[in-house]
Amino acid sequence: MKKILLFSVALLLLLPVQNITADDDNKTVVLNIDIYKTAKQLQRSFVDIPIECYYVGFDSSVVIVFSEDIGTVDISIVNTSTGEVFFDTVDAKDGQYAVGISGDDGTYILQIGTESGDIYEGEFTLN
Repeated sequence: MKKILLFSVALLLLLPVQNITADDDNKTVVLNIDIYKTAKQLQRSFVDIPIECYYVGFDSSVVIVFSEDIGTVDISIVNTSTGEVFFDTVDAKDGQYAVGISGDDGTYILQIGTESGDIYEGEFTLN
């Protein structure tokens, strides 16, 4: 039974990141970006993610909300269609941070790296 439960949890952790789409006609939409922790080893329990992210269409920005102080983090957002990279380093104790992006069509990969080596990832699509 433990092996089945461990396999189920591992499978859930390895599922692809959910794509979220925003249409050009509705640039005021706010999209939730699902964030997943990249684990160095299989987790025996669900991981609490101390980060929430949203794309805000009216000002073409990604808002990152930190629910706890996880130290200084590196934020990288890459538009895989155009190759544009948006990068910044911020302190999570500030609570939230907005990263301005171009808002161009494409699939964006969001990565947040902590001082302790944890990496959180998310993906969203604008078209």
